[in-house]
Amino acid sequence: MRRGTIVFVLFVVIIAAIIGLSQFLKSQPSVQLTVAVSPMASDWISAAAERFNAGDRLAGTRQVRLVVTPVDDAAVWGSGSGWSTTSHPDAWIPAWSASRTYASALPLSELEPSLAKTLLVWGAFESRVTALTPFGWDRIGEAAASGTWAAVAPNSGLNGNVTLAFTHPTQTISGFAVLLSAASAFFDTPIQSSQDLATAEYRMWLAPVLQSVPNFNTLGASPARTIAARGTTVGDIALLPESDWVTNLSGRLIDGSDPIQLVYPDYPFVFDFPFVVWNGTTSSTADVTAEQARDIMRQFADFLLTDAEQSAAQTYGLRPLDGTADITAAPFSAAAAYGLIAEPDIFNLISTPTYTDIQRLITWADGVIR
Repeated sequence: MRRGTIVFVLFVVIIAAIIGLSQFLKSQPSVQLTVAVSPMASDWISAAAERFNAGDRLAGTRQVRLVVTPVDDAAVWGSGSGWSTTSHPDAWIPAWSASRTYASALPLSELEPSLAKTLLVWGAFESRVTALTPFGWDRIGEAAASGTWAAVAPNSGLNGNVTLAFTHPTQTISGFAVLLSAASAFFDTPIQSSQDLATAEYRMWLAPVLQSVPNFNTLGASPARTIAARGTTVGDIALLPESDWVTNLSGRLIDGSDPIQLVYPDYPFVFDFPFVVWNGTTSSTADVTAEQARDIMRQFADFLLTDAEQSAAQTYGLRPLDGTADITAAPFSAAAAYGLIAEPDIFNLISTPTYTDIQRLITWADGVIR
């Protein structure tokens, strides 16, 4: 046999072996790695994970599939997550970077400080904004203490109780953020000390605000969606993540007779969605080493920071990494008519209290709500 023929045959055999090996690997059951994600970002991350999985990612010789599990930051702070050295996710995308600090007992390390952003934003029906001009924490606190519209704004023509809405402050990160937003307004500074958060004056002022939410369960996982469907019967004024507002602008929120108005607090609370990996000696499955799992998560973090995924995040109401929303594209384009700001202040941020401080504040708030 000629040398050229032999080389050709060997080439064909090698190609066939490579194809056969590739087909064999693809026929093997995939290995699942888990990414725990704040519910605020879970829709985007879930969709992104499916796109990432389509790329036939390998850990060693095994195909890998990412599985996304929604977990609120507040559950991880306490004992609600159930994470341990033998049962844990391979990565975690909390809503707030401080959450990793609060979960310091767990072996976690940060791969990326932020993947996207959204802010805490007031949403109130136009008639309520007008009645409480100048609209902001001072007037809202006064309204909550007064209890009724007749008492706080007698010339407004509004009737009934002043009803606020936000997620549960001791069970969700977006609800807990309300406590810190209130503190920054009360003390007129983004930085609060342990003494500030424990002072009787602040807590006495905040208590009526917490008690003005008739039923946290009624608000559901998406208060903006609930208010869009039911209007002022569940909330006159709400302090929620901007992403919840812009993805639920429908129904009564955009009623032409009394549309919702979005108003940004003076001191911004920014949810920044860091990418954190489990830094222990094991992955979530025995089929993949911890090092291989972290390598896959590094790839996924890079994937989420691509231009395509940053653009995709905006379709779920999240701002890209630089914090500037594209108000020419949905859903931000529709929200612009209701007060959305393309480039809000995301730098003069509310400070991060110590873990001891937040636990004391949560314990107090839980007692007030009950």
